[in-house]
Formats: sequence, structure tokens, C-alpha cells
Amino acid sequence: MKRALEYLTYLFIFLLPFQTRWIISDPQINGNVWEYGRLSIYSFDIVYILILSIFLILNFKSFKCIKYIKYILLAILFVVLNFIIADNKLINFYWLLRIFQGISLIWMFSKINFDKIKFIWTFVISTGLSASLGIYQFLTQSSFASKWLGLAIHSASVAGQSVIETGGERWLRAYGTFPHPNILAGFLIVSLILSFYLYPRLKKIYQKNILIILSLISSAALFFSFSRAAWVALLIIILYHIFFLKKKKILPIVCLVLLTCLSVIYLPLIKTRVVGSERLEVKSNTERISGYSQAFQIIKKHPLLGAGVGNYTVELQKTYSGQSAWDYQPVHNIYLLLLAELGILNLLILIFLMYPFVKKMFDSKLSYIFVFFFLFLFLFDHFLWTLGGGVLIWFLIVGFLSKKSTPGHNIQI
Repeated sequence: MKRALEYLTYLFIFLLPFQTRWIISDPQINGNVWEYGRLSIYSFDIVYILILSIFLILNFKSFKCIKYIKYILLAILFVVLNFIIADNKLINFYWLLRIFQGISLIWMFSKINFDKIKFIWTFVISTGLSASLGIYQFLTQSSFASKWLGLAIHSASVAGQSVIETGGERWLRAYGTFPHPNILAGFLIVSLILSFYLYPRLKKIYQKNILIILSLISSAALFFSFSRAAWVALLIIILYHIFFLKKKKILPIVCLVLLTCLSVIYLPLIKTRVVGSERLEVKSNTERISGYSQAFQIIKKHPLLGAGVGNYTVELQKTYSGQSAWDYQPVHNIYLLLLAELGILNLLILIFLMYPFVKKMFDSKLSYIFVFFFLFLFLFDHFLWTLGGGVLIWFLIVGFLSKKSTPGHNIQI
């Protein structure tokens, strides 16, 4: 059963980038799908249930509630306060489960004996597959649908798709296996950070060559996602490795060379994204600024307890009724989103619940790079709080970094 736990952990990691799901609730607003009201069970959730079940069976007798009593009471208070304030109780309950799913993953990772090298390889290979699909989507300017892989059809000619509009042409951005290019970019940076640290620790040439290929694929897909925040974050991370870390420069330099070549080839598209003067870029920036204003209104209305986890767009519907479903978007800033949904009190409780794990995490040198990346990305997007896999990825990394390495079995990071 312990061996099963280890390999189920790898399977969970592998499935995280894939959006295969069973939609159990699919509400609509004015005849259109309300994505942020959808409740879904993902393929990785099934694996999580198996991991949790086996873990509890193996550790039931040794578990001491009294040891965690203050955290249990705080968790109960967090749930009660959220449930009281939230207008949509069902959505609130669903996202509360997501949060505690993430916290339980960190706790279980501290007990499950898995190999950190296998952990990294599993995630890098999985995101590499998603990256390969993203490259295909950009180069062919099309994508195919697959319910088993959680893929939707995307086309540059269809309104509402994530595209770059320049010179009268529309270019489809790379989605990979995700619902938006920015999410693909976020996962790929996590993969590249792990790859940069794994490469100098590999002994066999063929393993290094495979990792170089996977990293180049991920770098290309990240470029084709045309996520500006991800570009900046990756550039800073690469330059940090090149100028400040010893013996960890080869892979970052190779990726930088590829990104430079692609930048020369697709310079007009880069200018469009950077300058932001085209119609769609102006519209995107305007909507983001408007989102900040909406977030401040909700924070002002619910300063102490927030609107409830998952209830940001519910609150928008109350304030701005009669709009289309896609007009109700979370603010592209997780700091504001957390304050709007949790309020000051609930946010402090969540920080206290996370503190024991985050504290252990800083025993690792790799932690500081991940902390920079996540704190930076929190400024520009919301998927790390509004997507099932997005929420779990940073819990996953905290669990990975806070886990102590076993001599002879895991790499020291």
C-alpha cells in the first residue's frame, strides 16, 4: 500500500495539467455558460481520493487529533465564516473543498515516501505533452476537441478566443491542454524551474539530452502562449540562473537562445503584445483596469469576511445585473481577489493554517525562486485561485519543497 501511495502520487502529478472532467453542475447566465459557476470533478480528483483513502487507512491509528486541535478548530471557523457570508453556498462549499484538498496534499506529502527526481520527471513530461500540443496549435492555427483529454476546439476565426490581432490577421495563441494560454504559460514556468534544478544533478548523458529536449519544447510553447507576465517572469528566472548560480547555466542559456530566435522570427507579434496599441490589446487592458475597480468595490463592501470563497463573480452579478456570462470575470490580481472573497479575517486564518508548511518550505534554496514566481504571477492573473488545477499547483509545490529529502533516495534541493 505504501508503494501504491507513491505511484498514485506520480499519477496525480501527471494528470494535473490535463482538464479531463465530469461537469456536475453547469449553470447559465442569460443563456450562456457561466464558467466560474461550474462545478467539476477532474481526473486528478479521482486519484486524490484514492491517495487520501489509502493514506488514512495506513495512518489512522497513529493520527493524534489533539496535536492538531488548534488547526482543526481554525479550519472549522474558516468554513463556518465563509459559509455564512457566501450567497451561493454550493459554489462556496466546492471551493472550500479545493482549499482543504490542497492543504491535505501538503500534509500527506510530508508522510508519503516519494522520490523527488521521479516527481520532477513526471511533472516535466506531463507539461511537455501539453506544451507539444500548444506548439501544434500555434503552428497549425487550429486545435481539436477531445472529451477524454479535456480539450476544446479553438480557432482564430471564432470570437472570444485568445488571439493576437495584428496587420489585419488573427493569430491563435497556444492553449495546450488548458482553458487559457496564460494558464499553460504558468504551468510551463513551474516545469522549467524544476528542470533547471534537475539538470545539473543528472549523471547520465541521455537523461540530460531528454531534459534539454523537453525544456526546449516547454520554452517554445511558453513563447507561443504570448503571456506577457510569464515572459517577464521566465526572463528574470533565466538571467538569475545565468548570472548568480554556479554550474546551473547550461539549460537556461539553451532556452534563452531558443527564445531569442523565436523573438526575431515573430517580432511583429511581440511588438503587438508589448506595445498594446491594437484593438484587442487595448480592450484587454481596459477590461483589466475595470476589474480592479470592481474588486475594490467588493472589498469595500465586505472588508472583514469577504464575499465568500468562489463567490466573486456571484457578487458581480448582484452589482452589475443583466450582463452576459463572460462579462463576469474575476479580477486579474489574486491579492485583490483574496481580499474580496476572504476579507481580512478569513485571509489571516488561511495564512495561519498554511504557516507551518510554508515555514518548512524555506529550508530549500529552490523555494525563493518559486516564491518570487508565484508572488509575481499573483499580480497579473487569477487562475491560481479560480481553476482547480491552478489552486493545487502551488499547494503541490509547497508540499514538494517542504518535504525533507531522504539521503540516498531523493535529491537535495
